[in-house]
Amino acid sequence: MAATAYAVFSDVFNNTGNTFRTDTLDPPSGLAASVVDSDIRLDWTPTADTYATGYKVQRGTDSGGPYTEINTVAPYTTATYTDNTVSAGMRYYYVLETYFQSWLSVYSNEVSASVITFRGSTSAGAPSGTLSLTINKPSGTAAGDVMIASIAVRPDTAAITAPANWTLVRRIDNTNVNANSLAVYYKVAGASEAANYTWTFSTSTGSAGGIHTFSGVDTGNPIDVEGGQNTASGLTHATPGVTTTVTNTMLVTSHAFSSSATWTPPGGMTEAFDVASETVPNAAGISIEGNYVTQAAAGATGTKTATASNDVDVGNTHILALKPAP
Repeated sequence: MAATAYAVFSDVFNNTGNTFRTDTLDPPSGLAASVVDSDIRLDWTPTADTYATGYKVQRGTDSGGPYTEINTVAPYTTATYTDNTVSAGMRYYYVLETYFQSWLSVYSNEVSASVITFRGSTSAGAPSGTLSLTINKPSGTAAGDVMIASIAVRPDTAAITAPANWTLVRRIDNTNVNANSLAVYYKVAGASEAANYTWTFSTSTGSAGGIHTFSGVDTGNPIDVEGGQNTASGLTHATPGVTTTVTNTMLVTSHAFSSSATWTPPGGMTEAFDVASETVPNAAGISIEGNYVTQAAAGATGTKTATASNDVDVGNTHILALKPAP
């Protein structure tokens, strides 16, 4: 017996013109990537195809692929996704595909991002007459990490000798009454690092400093932009503004002044260390704090203002932007 075939129709319409509609499933547009904390966030404009189901998120480690699907998101009106499975120091490349059933669009534009992650910090202070300052290596520092050291000392005429292999970024001298200096350095951690680092001074009526460690930084050229300035006598001390030239930088600030105090960090920034050379509060000595925050877009940072707790005085501030690994 011959097999019987059946056809089932779910709808009826009058196609008197004998016409058929075709369509191209369009990808989302304007895909952009930014770093939020230690994750990579994708944002886009949804597809115009309202029948679409959603998007397939594709990720690779080379421009142009190959890519691996890491997730799907729906409905089609979704316009953001956060990838929280990234590793510091890795550069990731992303594209999106719109999907409807088994139908896929072409890829969207490709974007990439690399995450700089804060590892840890340490700090120390030394009273008047102590001609050295020893700061421990931050816990968790690994080969290829970048360390930023901020050293404050009174008076401004003190010569500062850094430990081996630390590169001076900038020294700022405030020559007003209660004169003081702020020096900022960086070092790329090697496979074997000392347990601590010592700065020495030709003279000192107080010193204080701290070290931040970051992973995922461009070790060949860590600093995108930097700047520093003197600050007038007061409790509020602002950095200059700088303009970053690459996306997803890590801003690092240092604020120091010629009294022993605690600090309130700039709005939106995380305080990594806050240390003084004398017991707080005290008009003698010096105090310093360090802070950090990710800046997703290239452009102006604005000024970053920190506030000291007591004893108005003159100071110095510094800001730099670390570049993500290429």
